[in-house]
Amino acid sequence: MTLPYIDENDRRHEVQIREGDVFLLPRLVPHSPQRPTGTIGLVIERRRKAHELDAVVWFCQKCHNTLHRVEYWRDNKAMKIKEIAAAFNADKELRSCKRCGAVLPDPTPT
Repeated sequence: MTLPYIDENDRRHEVQIREGDVFLLPRLVPHSPQRPTGTIGLVIERRRKAHELDAVVWFCQKCHNTLHRVEYWRDNKAMKIKEIAAAFNADKELRSCKRCGAVLPDPTPT
């Protein structure tokens, strides 16, 4: 599994987590676990308190500026993330960086 994350200085890092490895990421660090098709990866998160929101955030691939952030309550997390991602992917303006002008490609198959 590959774990891209953004540190407190807005620098992008990538950690390779191999079979049998454990990696502990501090709380509130923007991250995106990615694993190859046909593999299994286990991500364990702490239980959220009733008043805590979760968030989906997209970053510019060129300058790492925040493109878009959506906060949501964790009930029915899978459905919310799909809806949030679909809305983001469909909107070129949301995918366009206000700092450098780069546009994040729409990953939706055509």
